Amino acid sequence: MQNNDVRVVLSNFSEFISSKQDKDSSIKHHLEYYSGNIPIWVLIEHLTLGDIATFVTYLDRSVRKKWIRSFMHNTKDTWIIEWIKVIQFLRNTGAHCSRFYGRRFNYNPTFHADDIKLLPSAYEVDEIDKLIHTLFGGLSIMKRFYLKLPDYEKKHWNTFLDKLEKRINEFSADIYCIGFPENWKECLTLNS
Repeated sequence: MQNNDVRVVLSNFSEFISSKQDKDSSIKHHLEYYSGNIPIWVLIEHLTLGDIATFVTYLDRSVRKKWIRSFMHNTKDTWIIEWIKVIQFLRNTGAHCSRFYGRRFNYNPTFHADDIKLLPSAYEVDEIDKLIHTLFGGLSIMKRFYLKLPDYEKKHWNTFLDKLEKRINEFSADIYCIGFPENWKECLTLNS
């Protein structure tokens, strides 16, 4: 990574903060009382998923590794960058009314070993590789983050899965066209 890249990212964040100072009281407060030192938890509220992916990408690798170890065991720091990009891609796909059904996505995240264990035992490596590029692959990645949230958020995720199952049944959707294995709901459900 080039120092110029980091400078550009920081410059963009600085411009963004300046544009928000009159519109957001938390930004204004930190600019006035803390010499512009804005904590990450304040800044993150205002960043897009693309900004967050860029921020995580440009974190010093030792810092990123320590951060990942603090909340996601058995997860490589490089996976997080791809996982955030997958979530960004899914969000943008939905926000722009693009289709999910029958679509192969242009992302390549790494499945967590715990998620692979939940797949039917008949799945071969090449079949798992195909799942990565589907809606199921993206939802598996989102599930990884939901695992770290409070129980009430996990319930929201499981409610989403119930609604998704209802829609699939209502429209007699072919789960193969969204990359879902037969036991998709079991694979994606969070246990409290």
